[in-house]
Amino acid sequence: MSVRNSCFYESCCDQIIKSHQGDRNRIFDETVQTDIYGRLAELARGLHVTPEYYSSYQKTLRQRTQGKDHQAMPLRQVYAAVARLISRDYCTSFAPIKKRSIFKFNSA
Repeated sequence: MSVRNSCFYESCCDQIIKSHQGDRNRIFDETVQTDIYGRLAELARGLHVTPEYYSSYQKTLRQRTQGKDHQAMPLRQVYAAVARLISRDYCTSFAPIKKRSIFKFNSA
């Protein structure tokens, strides 16, 4: 997952740079990084993993729909969250999920 997320992140950054006539500083914007984090977080959620700072991201989305001033995650928070999502060490540190059977078997 981390390799694909890393490629996805780089691809998103490249697209932003290209759409802003090569301005690399644009990728350091809070709003841009929050949007990229949102895309990565949704990929992780598709694998039943709740990424770090996801509740903060959801709060940001609520603020956007309400038209409030601060419509991006704090830059330090979003960088930490993205770094975790694209880190191989973080992605392989999840403990295996134990499935429980919904059926109870009686031993006879």
